[in-house]
Amino acid sequence: MKSLGGAVPAKHVSDGAIAPSSPALAPPQHIRMISEGSFYCDRGLPHQETVSHECLMLCSGGLVMGTGIESSSNIYGLFQHICVAFELVLADGSLVRCTEKENSDLFYAVPWSCGTLGFLVAAEIRIIPARKWVKLRYESIRGLDAICKKFAEESANKENQFVEGLQYSRDEAVIMTGTMTDHAEPDKTNCIGYYYKPWFFRHVEGFLKLNRVAVEYIPLRHYYHRHTRSIFWELQVHYSGKFHSTAQLPNYLLIFFIFCLFVF
Repeated sequence: MKSLGGAVPAKHVSDGAIAPSSPALAPPQHIRMISEGSFYCDRGLPHQETVSHECLMLCSGGLVMGTGIESSSNIYGLFQHICVAFELVLADGSLVRCTEKENSDLFYAVPWSCGTLGFLVAAEIRIIPARKWVKLRYESIRGLDAICKKFAEESANKENQFVEGLQYSRDEAVIMTGTMTDHAEPDKTNCIGYYYKPWFFRHVEGFLKLNRVAVEYIPLRHYYHRHTRSIFWELQVHYSGKFHSTAQLPNYLLIFFIFCLFVF
């Protein structure tokens, strides 16, 4: 199959990764993914999805059959747009593979189908080389028109590998732009994924209050998991710091589940 940057010969290996047939890793390549929600950078592999899961609770099937938008979508589109093939088990029990040319009607119907067409058991996706760090730039913006303009400008700038905006009120936001790199300035590194670090949206809010531009180098894995510990900002709604009644038990079980994911 043809990728965005041309086909690169490769062979599949048992854990779902690919071994390149030459030392050069020319992005993007293809990989057949059969494990839900796996981060390739978590495994220490030298590649990642072009549009990667940016919260541990997300899974590939959900991103394909739902609305899979991430902070690299300004370059690569939705998660469905990095998929070059799907394999589904249909209602009659048959296993069907579909691509742009093979069973193309099914291929184009799978995204946003929310599981109504069958069980998605594998997807072939585009991958690119991974780097150690994300150089992330924070800029506070005020005024709704200025926020919309800035976000559009940064999204159109294809030198930005990641673009994200967090809005804290109608007229207050922080626009973040990022690029991957293998080198970081030692005095600007921030391992935001450690348990004692503030939730990411609270960390970003600090730049808004200081009203300044700042740059940090975040480990790649920590960047992709930046919203996992707080499930974006949901846990601040569910967790008050005190246990009042058994009605709160599901919320505390959720917090315990997230804790176990990071500790074990």
